[in-house]
Amino acid sequence: TTNTVDYAIYEKSYGETTSKSKNMKMVEKQNDAVYKYIKDSEKSTDDDYGKNHYGYDKSGNTQSYRLSDLSNYAYNIMKDISVSGMYSEDYKDLYDASFELTDKYIILKSKANFIEEASYEAIQYFMKKGETPTASQYVSKVKEISEEKYKGSYEEYEIWLRYNMTIEDEDDEHLVVCDYYKKKSVFKENYTITYNDEYFEEQGITKDELKDLARGKESKVKGSGTGLVEYAVNTKKFDKKISSFKKKAEKNNIFKDMKMYVD
Repeated sequence: TTNTVDYAIYEKSYGETTSKSKNMKMVEKQNDAVYKYIKDSEKSTDDDYGKNHYGYDKSGNTQSYRLSDLSNYAYNIMKDISVSGMYSEDYKDLYDASFELTDKYIILKSKANFIEEASYEAIQYFMKKGETPTASQYVSKVKEISEEKYKGSYEEYEIWLRYNMTIEDEDDEHLVVCDYYKKKSVFKENYTITYNDEYFEEQGITKDELKDLARGKESKVKGSGTGLVEYAVNTKKFDKKISSFKKKAEKNNIFKDMKMYVD
């Protein structure tokens, strides 16, 4: 087996964390942007076949790659294209779902107007009461928690399935392939925690001195985040754009002149 890679990528990430206490406010920001260019190959007979290559950039951050992972890029994308969970009419009030049929595609769209945290808290609520909720009770509780704590949070999917692809020499057989996939996750939280006996029990806090110190006080929780994953199959030619991007990535390559290690 031989893995050959000619790979360029631009990675950008931004994060901001705000912490507040009675007399202090702290803001931590992270803003990173790097180009990576890897042109390499490995054989299964090599001593370092399949191993991780890593080094440290000027900021002391670890930068790494594994050729076998990059050469399986198409397979890794396929693994990412997934939708978890089962749709049921009993829970339809929590979802907006639709489909469209064209001459080439089955287009599926869905939006879950709640997030996993709200579902988990709803289940915990009924478990504490020793009750098994009906579908309508569960839906009502999820909506209530979402409105009180996670208002504006949702998870959205869009999938384009092409069904007119034929197998060579088998015109009467067709394959269903995914030409487009998008998943968007929006997370928002805004609520107040009151330190009381119920909270102490939930968190497993047993020390009396700690409970006496915190009892009756409140803490504000506020945060947000957005995630977007999008893949598209395109039959158009992008040779010039790809070539231009690779040259730019090679020129600004973070691995350039970096001492690399293998583990």
